[in-house]
Amino acid sequence: MKKLILSIFFIAFSGIIAAQSIKIDSKSCPKRLDELSTTELNAIFDRVNPKLKAKAIQELGEQIGEKLNGTLLISLDDKIIVRKTCGYARLYKRGKDLNGMTISQLNQARAQSKNKLTNSSPYELASVSKQFTAAAILKLASQGKLNLNDNLSKYYPNNPYPGITVHHLLSHTSGLPEYFDFPDECWGTSGYVSNATAIQKVFSRHEKSMFKPGTRYKYVNTNYLILADLVSKVSGMKFERYMADSIFNPIGMNNTFYFSQKTEHKDITFPRGHLGSGEEVAFEPLDGTLGDKGLYSCPEALMKWKIAYFTDCMVIPREWVEKAMTPQNNLIGGARPSELYGYGLHIEEDKHHGKIVYHGGLWHGFHHIMVYRPSDNVFFVCLSNYRNRVHIGLSGKILGIIDGV
Repeated sequence: MKKLILSIFFIAFSGIIAAQSIKIDSKSCPKRLDELSTTELNAIFDRVNPKLKAKAIQELGEQIGEKLNGTLLISLDDKIIVRKTCGYARLYKRGKDLNGMTISQLNQARAQSKNKLTNSSPYELASVSKQFTAAAILKLASQGKLNLNDNLSKYYPNNPYPGITVHHLLSHTSGLPEYFDFPDECWGTSGYVSNATAIQKVFSRHEKSMFKPGTRYKYVNTNYLILADLVSKVSGMKFERYMADSIFNPIGMNNTFYFSQKTEHKDITFPRGHLGSGEEVAFEPLDGTLGDKGLYSCPEALMKWKIAYFTDCMVIPREWVEKAMTPQNNLIGGARPSELYGYGLHIEEDKHHGKIVYHGGLWHGFHHIMVYRPSDNVFFVCLSNYRNRVHIGLSGKILGIIDGV
């Protein structure tokens, strides 16, 4: 990547040399490059540098596009400089739902125009969904409808796990068992599992807590499964309805809805998740649970979310956004885990790139990353329905170009 940046810089300044002169401002006379002072050269560099970085990022986007089956969006200060969509909603290679189709039939199905991904194709966001669930809880808290120190037993009297608060759920410090790890026979085969059913199963199994609340950090999907149901309990609305009315619709997030609402969008060709082998992943009962995952959206809508949530603070007041972006998984006694987590967001404090907030997503062949850097308003998201690891290292490459490291 450094070679790429240096080559672009060389080409740009070669153009200046070839011109033999450059106008520093409207009052100055044209000068030869070798006649410029250090101050004047720095002024030129300051004007050219952002354009060179944008070009380098755009070339990186082209490189990623060679392997991408999905969508990449990169913005600098809310200006989109890369918007690239490649590939197919369904790869039609192999999978449970494709058994019996000949190679010719698979190829024909893949080539249909409606099977091509577009900028508005909605992907299952997997764990990128968690920040939206957290935002809903924080919105209710900012309105005084719940308190982050409320005990879980206040809302679930039959909860067998004492001492857990809403804060513990948001920050993954509850110690609850991972419901994904329960045996398949827990969920049956008759249909999709609801949050209420999954929560009842979590409480009725009496699995041992992984640790006492607040003493350790462990990323567990059960926390956000319960938080989504809590939104419904406190608001008096279905979780999906509350999210649409209170968050998605007010900020114009088109093509954004939950798995349970897919049947309302019959005109959309939904991307299916694929493993690295290209095998299509079949739906299963736990696709029905929401809050920890289950939200469908597209990069254009996520760009609106970024501006409304992080920049303009239209969803919740700024002080609550700051809470979400601040490490909240500090442990009893003040210890800080090596992995920092706020409310619905991972946090990284890097010596080269400063503070970034982000979340990845990995579920049944969907593989995503969404990154925001508050200090200079850098934002990018890569959504893919093909787990070929194309976005691995993407954050370092983009920030490396911007920071020149």
